[in-house]
Amino acid sequence: MYDKKKYGQATSIISISKKFEEGDFIYHWKRCDKIISILKMHKIICSVSENKSIQCDKNDCWIEYGCRITTSLKPELIKKDIFNPLKKALGLGCGHIEVHGDYRGCINKFNS
Repeated sequence: MYDKKKYGQATSIISISKKFEEGDFIYHWKRCDKIISILKMHKIICSVSENKSIQCDKNDCWIEYGCRITTSLKPELIKKDIFNPLKKALGLGCGHIEVHGDYRGCINKFNS
């Protein structure tokens, strides 16, 4: 059931990805299975899609496999209800968040 107290009109996008070394087991990460399972357990209404990102430093570029979460969960609940459970389960450092017209950057620096 859609909870009007938890969800609003704005759409937010949370992107998480991870750099894998040769030989790492990435199958479930690539398919976002674990992320979907965690968000379902926390009863988060959202869309989850797989993505690949190219990241670069001064010396090299690499591909990161990730998942993009799109939700209308109220921005003030995103860190607590989405990112913190994922961070704990997956050992994440940061995720990128884009709150419609309001904020774009690391979720750890996001204050709704």
